Amino acid sequence: LLTPKRLLDAMAPLKITVQLAMTGEKLTELELETTDTLLTLREGIRTSTVVKEPFRVIFKAHPLTGQDTLESAGLASGDVVDVLQQGIPGWTRLCHADHTSQETTGDYLVWDVPPSEVPALAARASRLRIQQRDAPEMAVESRPECYPIQNLRRGEPIGFGLGPSRQEIQESWTTPEGATAELIPDRLWHTKHHWLRRDHDKLAKKIYHCCDNGDGIHWDENFSSWTVGGDEDLELYIDVP
Repeated sequence: LLTPKRLLDAMAPLKITVQLAMTGEKLTELELETTDTLLTLREGIRTSTVVKEPFRVIFKAHPLTGQDTLESAGLASGDVVDVLQQGIPGWTRLCHADHTSQETTGDYLVWDVPPSEVPALAARASRLRIQQRDAPEMAVESRPECYPIQNLRRGEPIGFGLGPSRQEIQESWTTPEGATAELIPDRLWHTKHHWLRRDHDKLAKKIYHCCDNGDGIHWDENFSSWTVGGDEDLELYIDVP
């Protein structure tokens, strides 16, 4: 049985210090409940520090992943967690898939920026980038001011209403330095026959759909892959810090 003191200790909030990995600079101190999850911890870091997604939370040299409670993850009041900032300097990640990595929710669409806020942010950008989360050399970028960024400015899936040919893809997309050139145009061309289907006009539910192209990107609430049948965690960035 819990003694009164132990019961009070169990009910007391956890005070967790958050610091930058490598430098040890203190970012904030969070007060959380033992029953709060690791997702709550991440949200606290996002809202109370300058750190933005993607980042990794590390405790005793091990990453904290999944949706366990803080207590189950072994955290106690007074503990310190390290935050390792990741991502691409000068770019903002809008969305990512987590089905393979299982770092947070495990969903195919995890929005780092709410879809309703994407148009305003995209208005400040000129390019977007799609890359594989664990293999950044697998990446494509839209050319400045081409249709992909214009779609995001209107809150639409990339390529909405269009059926770009291979030639049009080559004119609108490029591969960043060091990336796999073979991704263009094969992973990006599609027809326009699917855009009238239910919810295919909603960015919150679909990012890219290579209709009639089984060798192209399929990324929505149920898939995240460069090809039909694949399973890769993709990321969507735009070129604003």
